Amino acid sequence: GIMTSLPGFHSVLILKLLQEIYGVNSKLKMKVHERVLVRGMSLLAITAIFQSVIFVACIHKRYVEEQRLLGDDSLPKPQNSILHQKTAVGRSYQGKGKYNDAVLIIASVPIDEKHVVALWTELECFVGSTSRVVISTAYWAKPMMDRLLVDVRRNIPRFASGQVTIEAHFYDNERYDVGLWCDALQGLKDKYENFALLNDSIFALREFDGILDTLRSKNVSMTSLNHNVDKENRTWHESVFRGFNGDGLSVFMNHSCVPRTHESFCKNLTRKSPRKAKTVQRKRKRCITKYHEVAMSWEFPRPEQQVIGLYNGTVPEHMRSEETSIFPTWVLNIPYWREDLLEEQDFPAAKVNQERMIATTNDPLLDKCTRFLDRSLIDEIDFSKRELSLKYQ
Repeated sequence: GIMTSLPGFHSVLILKLLQEIYGVNSKLKMKVHERVLVRGMSLLAITAIFQSVIFVACIHKRYVEEQRLLGDDSLPKPQNSILHQKTAVGRSYQGKGKYNDAVLIIASVPIDEKHVVALWTELECFVGSTSRVVISTAYWAKPMMDRLLVDVRRNIPRFASGQVTIEAHFYDNERYDVGLWCDALQGLKDKYENFALLNDSIFALREFDGILDTLRSKNVSMTSLNHNVDKENRTWHESVFRGFNGDGLSVFMNHSCVPRTHESFCKNLTRKSPRKAKTVQRKRKRCITKYHEVAMSWEFPRPEQQVIGLYNGTVPEHMRSEETSIFPTWVLNIPYWREDLLEEQDFPAAKVNQERMIATTNDPLLDKCTRFLDRSLIDEIDFSKRELSLKYQ
């Protein structure tokens, strides 16, 4: 009865073995050894079952791992392995990088070598506090931007490693930099908590993460590279490099993301003769700046508490003169930019169109942010199809 409890094949073999050893009539000895062998076989059976379970589990684990490497999203994933981030509108997304709460959008109009190099310096030195970069540019710039991104993804370490991703989006450039920012934000505004908006009108001179780092560490809605004071002693913030949280972005988009026919783009200012082109250009630029840059800061209910400018862009009275510049901000005053901002405060930028700051793209001040730039890239870019943002007709 004991023997028949084992699998039939094993029972027959054991009985035959016992009969050969002890003979049919050696019942007493057979029963003793039968019990010993049965116990041994039971242990062997348990061991075999246990090993089979382990073997099946290992095979299953290997299969699951192989499927995940192949990208099978149908397999269940442990909940604690998914990193969720709350966005500005309460949604969540899965991120990989340390700074996956933020995106940097660069409005780029690469009309010449200086603007291409300026964009490159920004990609080397201004993206350390985000995990995604979107270049928003015009359709005509697609060939040169595609070529540029090849070198960026290959040569700049943070992009080559995948730490930061980069892509270019192309639009009709009819609302200038603000339009390029607004167009790109339509597909991004619900995916992140923090947003950095930058344009290619400045060179990056060193690593700088202050825009987003300050936004994260302070209870503010907007940060800006520079703050200024107008004639009425009101503080306003430059638009060249700004950061917004979700609330701040809503204020910005409600104020600036308007149709191209909006009066803030000053289409009513036109020239009556070719000689007036520069005058119209200056007036229209000032008109656009007054609405989309200066007045933007005053849209916040409590601008003193909600908005921070990191560097003082207003030139002191004693540094303004006909010899230097009577213009009130840093962009035209070389002594103030060099002595106060650059040397004393380690200011991270220089204006692209100000030759007295950066005369050529080989200026030593750019060395820290052009370490991975292959200069042959510039020779391969065709600037003949460029189009200026502002058309003064």
